[in-house]
Amino acid sequence: MVAEAVREAEAKEEDERREGKVLINNPVARQMAEATPIHCGAIPAGSEYYELISCLNSSKEAVDLYLFTGTTRYLESRRQWRAYKPAVELLRDEGIYKSKGEDPLYGIFHYVPGVMDFITNGDRVLAGVRSRQLAGTHMGMLSFPAGLVKPGETLDDAAMRQLNEESGIVFPEFNRDAVEARNPDAPQTTYCFRMATKQLEVRETFEAEGKTFIWVNLQDSVMPALEGDVKPLIKEFRKRGIEITDDVRIAPDAAEGLRKFFIER
Repeated sequence: MVAEAVREAEAKEEDERREGKVLINNPVARQMAEATPIHCGAIPAGSEYYELISCLNSSKEAVDLYLFTGTTRYLESRRQWRAYKPAVELLRDEGIYKSKGEDPLYGIFHYVPGVMDFITNGDRVLAGVRSRQLAGTHMGMLSFPAGLVKPGETLDDAAMRQLNEESGIVFPEFNRDAVEARNPDAPQTTYCFRMATKQLEVRETFEAEGKTFIWVNLQDSVMPALEGDVKPLIKEFRKRGIEITDDVRIAPDAAEGLRKFFIER
């Protein structure tokens, strides 16, 4: 199943390049296990790095976790993703897969941890429409400054780097408590952070349609979009001349992180 997915992905990459998508096989961090509670188990085989993180659990309490990572490459992991959902369904049917215990899948897939930044300025949050030139799973969706963790990089380092690369914002007030969000279409956990800044100017970025993220109203535009009413958010983007479709939706990991930070807390 995985080998077939890899072959199919490789065959389509030349077509994607001809369409203008940027495919770069950069080194990225490979997550070797779930962020295991610190009292559990040995360091997973293949781990090169680990860090202690604080992550909010379902009861909104901060829990200390270890994040174990090794090294992989972006395209090598991405080529496997087409087989991820069928594998989950197969293991679930066999009674092997459990939502809180994915050990069989870590041995099959190259999990890649990501970071996402919810950065606010008063009642506004920095949001964007992901460029269709990207090669990930969220092209054309509403999202926020985000990216994959590099090998040996802490989540804090990755969150700050990604924010600066995509917006030019530096030295925000940084809430180091993370919330976990999942990408249902790929073996990936996104660690979301909440930040605040007084810096309004945002530079151009390759990652967003219109080459920019923009400040949008959190309560009046983003929160309704979480409940399916994207019209106020679409209006804000079109006012800035940014192409956006009527059926646009928030990227699934972004939606989960927003709910955990701004609704459930």
